[in-house]
Amino acid sequence: FNSSLLCGVPYTALTLATSISLQYNIAMVLRRKELKNPNFSDTIKVEGRFTPGQTCLIINDVI
Repeated sequence: FNSSLLCGVPYTALTLATSISLQYNIAMVLRRKELKNPNFSDTIKVEGRFTPGQTCLIINDVI
């Protein structure tokens, strides 16, 4: 695969994404299901270091 980021979706796929991230030394981001603090102007649903234009491989735990 040719991605610079990994993301495990849903949360149950995080362990698989973490394992792949560590094995191949690829950065990982976390997608939140809900806003962290909806009472304020917090609109961040993706956590981690990334820049626009990077490709992200989505890891899903469904077979």
